[in-house]
Formats: sequence, C-alpha cells, structure tokens
Amino acid sequence: MAINSFIPCVDYANTLTLANGIGTLTNGQASGVIQLGKRRLFMLSTKDTTVPGSISQIAVTFGNSAGVTAPTPTSTSPFFSTTQVLIFDTGDAYDQIQVGNFHNASDSIDYSICLLSKF
Repeated sequence: MAINSFIPCVDYANTLTLANGIGTLTNGQASGVIQLGKRRLFMLSTKDTTVPGSISQIAVTFGNSAGVTAPTPTSTSPFFSTTQVLIFDTGDAYDQIQVGNFHNASDSIDYSICLLSKF
C-alpha cells in the first residue's frame, strides 16, 4: 500500500509568482484565471467571511493556456464543499484554474491556494 506525503511550499512572499492565489470573492464573483503550471499539486482552502461563519461552497474550473483557457465558473459549474480537503493535481492536461463563489447566498468567501510538493 502506497502512502502519499505532501509538503506545502510555504511561500508567504509569493516568490513563486502565483498571481491571484489569495483573494476574497463576493457572491457571483470569479477569481479570473490563476496560472499554476502543468503537473502541479495544489490545495485550495476557503472560508465564509460572515459572522457566524458557515460552510462555503466553491466552484472550480480547469483549463489549458495552450488550448481552452479555464472558463469563468457559473452557478451551474461543479462545486465542492469546503468541509473537504481540496487537493488537486493539474496533470499534463491542465495548467490553470478559476475559482468562483456562486453557492453562498449573499456571503463572501476568502480563498487561498497553497502549492504542494510530493516526495
């Protein structure tokens, strides 16, 4: 049985130039394209900014800068509940994402992308 271990690439100074990797989205707003690169592991975290906080749902779309770019998420895009740990691998097919807030009524959400390394 194989066990995968992941190391966060702690990069508070953003030296990896992950533009738009942290932000706040109001209801109905999308992040814009976030360029990650191919074969990148990343963790997506979100939190509801209201008091008291509630579970947030985040829509995520994938794309390829050499083909079809990541489309802007909509209310019909697949979404994830952030009660889950969201870890993705862009693989060979994708190199970018967009994040959207369409399932949180009038709540805003904060999002953060942490790049990971596999060993």
